[in-house]
Amino acid sequence: MKITGDPRKWPDASRLPRLCELEGSKGYGDVYVMWDHAGIYAGLFVGSKSRVVGNRRNPKAGDALILWVDTRDVHNVHRASRFCHMFLAVPRAGQKRKPVAWQYPIRRAREQAPICKEKDLKAASKITKTTYGLTIQIPSSCLNGYDPLEFPRIGFTYLIFDHEHRDQLWSSAPGMPFDTDPSFWGTLVLKE
Repeated sequence: MKITGDPRKWPDASRLPRLCELEGSKGYGDVYVMWDHAGIYAGLFVGSKSRVVGNRRNPKAGDALILWVDTRDVHNVHRASRFCHMFLAVPRAGQKRKPVAWQYPIRRAREQAPICKEKDLKAASKITKTTYGLTIQIPSSCLNGYDPLEFPRIGFTYLIFDHEHRDQLWSSAPGMPFDTDPSFWGTLVLKE
């Protein structure tokens, strides 16, 4: 699958519900997830922007998407295992102002998943005056234990940083340790 920076062209079924709205938070970003045997594809679309800011050194200070993926979907442990991954992506970074994605170790993990090379992750963005889209491709080689036939359920959550809006979480209320504890992550079922 080719990533173009605009996930709105993906199938409607790939757009995740804004679970944050169940907690009374107003969502502003739409996150999309698709998969195939080659890996996982994620996208973000944010409207109502006056400018897009990328800050690789401090993603919280700009616009960024963070994804957590557990290829075993284990919810009865409170520390990440070698099957848990954290990926960050920003819509623009560096002097070339290009999108970039990278993997980061999960704090307090019992075991860390192998960290993939940044060049293995693909990122694309599409930025207009009032919106931006960001898509990333995470190949199966970057997902320790990824086997959709044997394990068709994966643990998943996301966090959107936006310098103009509040943070948007998917499966956890603010203040919970979702960034280190996979029991707070949701589940995605990988259907063909």
